[in-house]
Amino acid sequence: METERSAQTGIDEAIQSHPAFPGGRLIGWTLIAEWETPQGERKLARLASTDVTRWQVTGYLHQALFTDRGEWADPPPSEGS
Repeated sequence: METERSAQTGIDEAIQSHPAFPGGRLIGWTLIAEWETPQGERKLARLASTDVTRWQVTGYLHQALFTDRGEWADPPPSEGS
């Protein structure tokens, strides 16, 4: 578990140092990575920031997979527009 915490801290620091939006504040994140073991077996690993719930991670993954990039990269239109 300590290795996972160390990975989470490093990833969190890396993401925060490169904001996706000017003046943006990182709220949470999730990551999917493919690894290959020394025996050649491929495995997927999922890691998320320490301050998000399982529901948030599910939402992040759903949005990333099933929404056009423009919809989640651009701010939503203001009401009354």
